[in-house]
Amino acid sequence: MNYRLHYLLACLGGVSLLTSCASLSPEECLAADWRAIGYEDGLVGSAGRLAAHRKACAKVSVTPDLDEYERGRTEGVRRFCIPTNGFEAGRQGRQYEGVCPSDLESAFLEAFEDGRALYALEQIVDDIEDRIDDIERDIEQDEDAIRDLERELVDNPGDANNRQRLVDDIRRKSQDTEAHRIELVVLNRDLVAAERDLDDYLDFLGDSYR
Repeated sequence: MNYRLHYLLACLGGVSLLTSCASLSPEECLAADWRAIGYEDGLVGSAGRLAAHRKACAKVSVTPDLDEYERGRTEGVRRFCIPTNGFEAGRQGRQYEGVCPSDLESAFLEAFEDGRALYALEQIVDDIEDRIDDIERDIEQDEDAIRDLERELVDNPGDANNRQRLVDDIRRKSQDTEAHRIELVVLNRDLVAAERDLDDYLDFLGDSYR
C-alpha cells in the first residue's frame, strides 16, 4: 500500500467524511498520475475529491486530468463496493457517500447497515464504560475529601461554627458518594445487558464478514 492510500485510510478511520483530510501536496501535484489518484480516492469510498485536488494543484499551476481521474476513480469504486468494505465502513461509523454502482449497491448497503448496527452496540458499551470510569473517579475523589474533612475535624476543629461546617461538608460528601455508588450499581447492570446484546449480535453475524 502506497503512502497516500495509507494516509487516506487513516483519515477515514473514525470520521464520517473524507473531505476532512488534506488534498495533494505541491510535489504530488507536479508528479501526479491522475488515474492512480482517482483510483485511490475511489478505493476508500470517496464520492470524488477532484475539486479539492484542483484547488491544491492550482498553487503550482497544475490542472487535473478529469478523464483519467474519473476513469481511475470508477475502477477504485468498484473495488471498494464489496460487502466486507461496506461492513467495515459501517462499523467505523462512517457515512456512505452514495458511490456504489447499482449492480453492487444493494449488497454493499446491507453489509454497511450490519456494520452500523455493530458500531451502535459497541458505542453503547463504550459509553457505559466511560461513565463507570467517571463515577469511580468521583467516588475516589469524594472519599479523599471526606478523609481530609474528618482529619481537620479531629486535628483543627476550630469554633462551633467551623465544626458544624465540617460536619455538614462530610454529610454532603457522604451523600454524594452514596448517590454515586447507587448509580454505579445501575451502570454495571446496564453494562452487563449491553455486553450481552453485543455478544448476541456478534453471534448473529457469525463469520459473515470475516
